[in-house]
Formats: sequence, C-alpha cells, structure tokens
Amino acid sequence: MLQPNPERPPEFPPSFKTLPRARIAHEDYSYAPYYETRPDLLALDLLPTLELPPEKAKIRPRTYVMRAVAGVALVGTLGYAADVGSNIDHERRAQPSISTILDPQNQAYKNHATLFDSGFNEGSADKLTTSVGPGIQTLADGEAWSVHSNNTIGNSEAVFDKTIELAQLHGITSASVVTYSMGDMRGIQTADKIATRSNIPVDLMVVISGPSSFDGLRETKKEEMALANGVVHTIPASANSTLLRYAFELASYMDRITRPEANPIDYVVKNTERLNEIITNLSQQYSTGNYTSGSYLLGQIDAIRTTDIEGSLKHIGQAAADGKTQVPLLIYVATDGYDNVVDDEYSANEFKRFAEEAGIDFMIVKVKDVIHSQYDRPEAVQAFNLLFTAISPEVKAIIAKNKADFYEQRYGPYLLDITKPR
Repeated sequence: MLQPNPERPPEFPPSFKTLPRARIAHEDYSYAPYYETRPDLLALDLLPTLELPPEKAKIRPRTYVMRAVAGVALVGTLGYAADVGSNIDHERRAQPSISTILDPQNQAYKNHATLFDSGFNEGSADKLTTSVGPGIQTLADGEAWSVHSNNTIGNSEAVFDKTIELAQLHGITSASVVTYSMGDMRGIQTADKIATRSNIPVDLMVVISGPSSFDGLRETKKEEMALANGVVHTIPASANSTLLRYAFELASYMDRITRPEANPIDYVVKNTERLNEIITNLSQQYSTGNYTSGSYLLGQIDAIRTTDIEGSLKHIGQAAADGKTQVPLLIYVATDGYDNVVDDEYSANEFKRFAEEAGIDFMIVKVKDVIHSQYDRPEAVQAFNLLFTAISPEVKAIIAKNKADFYEQRYGPYLLDITKPR
C-alpha cells in the first residue's frame, strides 16, 4: 500500500501530468507542497489505492472574527432598515396640530387669532406662546394658538389647513403670525397662504431672531448644517435614521455646552451640567412618540433649501396691491447683543429689503437680555413685555390704517368700521 514519504513525494506513474495551480490531494498531505498536479483519465484508477488520512476542517480565529463582524453588520443593517422604514411611515402619516393656549385679554377681539410657530428644535410652540403671547396681545389682542409639528417640519400646507379649520370653528376673521428662530421658514409660508388663499387678512407678522436665508445664520450653524447635509448625501436614508438624527440634534447644541467660564473647573462642571440637561430633554422628547422621527437640524436644512421667504412676502404684497387682501405689518425682533445662532443684523436688513420690495410695512426693534432658545427665562419674558408695550401704540395705529384702507378699497367708505377687528 502506498504511503506518503516525508522526505520527498511518491513516484507517480507517467500518466500524471504536471499542471500549474492544481493539486491532486488535500493540502494536509506531505507531498502537496512539492507537486501541483492533476491526474489524467488513466491515473484516476490509482487514486483509490492511496490510503489518505481523514479530513479535518480547520476554522481559523480570523474566520470566527469575520463571521462575527458579518453577523453584527447584518443585524445592524436590518435594525437600521427597520428604524428608517418606521420613521418614514411615521412621517407619512403625521399631521400637525394647533392648540389654543391663551384667550383674548379683551373679548372684543375674540374674532382675532395669533398663530405661534417656534424653532424646529422644540417640536411645539407652547413655550413660545406662553412666554411671548401676553406681550404680543398688547399689539394684536385675540386668541393665541400654538403649532405642534408632530414630525411635519416643513409642511406649511398642512399647518395652513389646520389653521383654517380652527379659524372656521372659532369664527376668526383676522389673524397674525409670530415666529421664532427657524420657525419663520414655515410661519411666513403659512401667513402667505392665509392672506392669499382665504378670506382672513393677516394684520401682523412678527419674526423673532429668524434667519432670512442660509446666509442669515452664524458660521458655526452653517458648518453644522453643511456637515449634516454631507452625511445625508453620503449615508443612504440617514435623514430618516433616529440614531443619526439624535446625534446631529445633540451636535446642534454645541454652543450651549462649550460656553467659556472664569476657570477650567467651572468650564468642565457647568458645561457638563448643561450637557446632561440637554441629553435629558432630548431623551424625553424622543420618548414621547411625536418626536421620534424629528431631527430638527436635518429638518432645518430641508426648510432652508425649499423655503423662499422673499417670494412669500412678494406674493402677499402683490395680493394686497390687487385689493385681494390687507397690507400686513412685518416686525423683526432682533437681539440687542450677539445671537449665537442667527445673524440678526444681516437677517433684519434682508427682511427689510424683502418688505420694501413687496410693499409691506416694516419695523425693526431690539430686545435686551434674551439669549437664543432661552426666551422663557423671567428676565427675557419681562424684556419682551416691556418692548411690546412700548411699541404697541405705533403698531396698533399702522394696523388700523391698513385695515381701514383695505375696507375702503373693498367695501367703500360708508361701510368702514375700524373700532373692532374684522
């Protein structure tokens, strides 16, 4: 019986032909390193005469690692796909909602309503409405309504539909719109639709520290958005990933957790406290179910890319020039200092240009002691109330004149009555 020779390979009959990159036997056999051959048809009869050792499968450590990595990747991919699919479906079925937060201070103005639309990071305008609403009522009294995004960040059409439904239910005959931060992207579009597609004139629009466009943001905010936009276009469906949205949402608060302090210890301690507070708030928001799909940093990118504030204001102005709606008053409220998110000076000047070209009345005012996203602090609320009280007589006079001009143009002077809101 043939046996493998450890010193040299066995003598194979001439019927074996040497061919490159081919082997006659298993790699365990001692003769394999010497020959790489393949038998022809005559030599196949000799193979059963070889007494070969039983095969033993070898699994190297690297194989285990590769299998583990492949398994983790598979599970991760399936989880990612399930999360993305769930969020897409959630957003597809989502609808905004509007709630009444404040009643009119004077019931004579029960037919007027002010719609509040806050920055996307908050999900709803409840805090904005309760903080700034009473001051706004000194300018235009009436009901105060809060917009809840419910994962419909850029959907001004849906907000408009809900606004008209509630207006019809409450007998509203005139409206105002107040926006904060990125809320102006959706809020101005909504005001345009109310003014031009319904019989409800818009008396007043108030934009509080809102960017006029991408250029109206601070450089740090632009960098955040550029990074997020790059990831969205690099990782498939990342715009609908809860994990990535959460990460970018947290990143959007970097300015809040890197504030300078007097000494290094205070810097670490205080910024760690701020970070824990932000993580806690985000976790609570994401756990409600209405926030699961909403990364508002990514939503802001989409809103800026698709929103034309200048075009919306021109549309309102043209409708007013044609006698189809009332000329509104637009007020830009800037921070009297440095806003770390919005370039107030640039945005205010852009809004002024937009309004002048559209034929819309415009005012720029400044508020003290207000830090971006912290308008609900007691000193900030007081500052807003003092500001709005101070400009109230001028604002009311402008609104009354615009209302009178519209009434006279549409109905004639003999039906004019500006003692009550329309």
